[in-house]
Amino acid sequence: LPSGATARDAGFTCCALARSLRPRDRPMHLAALVHGLGLLSVLEDFGGCPDWAALGETFPVGCKFSEDISFSQYFCSNPDRRKRVFNRPLGCYRKGCGLGSVKKSWGPSEYLHTVLTLLNGTRLDQRTLFLIRHQKFYSLETSRHYRDLLSAEDAAMADDLWLFQRCTREASSAAGRNGAAEDASHVEYCEGLLKEFLPNPLEW
Repeated sequence: LPSGATARDAGFTCCALARSLRPRDRPMHLAALVHGLGLLSVLEDFGGCPDWAALGETFPVGCKFSEDISFSQYFCSNPDRRKRVFNRPLGCYRKGCGLGSVKKSWGPSEYLHTVLTLLNGTRLDQRTLFLIRHQKFYSLETSRHYRDLLSAEDAAMADDLWLFQRCTREASSAAGRNGAAEDASHVEYCEGLLKEFLPNPLEW
């Protein structure tokens, strides 16, 4: 993985955080463990995306950009800014359409969600895939017009998403400092998660 041990440790650390906050929520633990694997998209064998395309937040396209997105001031050069329909709050979508119908900016989380959705034999439910896809969709929590895109099913999963985003953010800053990756029992637990939910071996 890019960033080597730091990226690996972030997965173990994030999983440990999720376990402490939701001890019985094994699907969330799995999502926390693998959430950073989308960074593989920068490697030549997995797409060769430039580094700048693998960092930052994700957000909907086809509707008005939120000013809460980091560095949104640079969207002035985006050609969508010159299309009237894309500058309306809901853009080309209808209220309550659901995030599954919304196109998102490309990034590691969108890449990982696509891979896991297409991978035969995964045992991931819709909420787990929702958490993985929207892990970096931070402006959803603060932007009203993005909230209007949510379906009833999305809204029911929103609190879980806020918690999951908290875990991923804290894990990114704590990776390599708290020893989660060296805890033998935790590593064994993580291996069990992979065997339960993902039939194909994953390499760290």
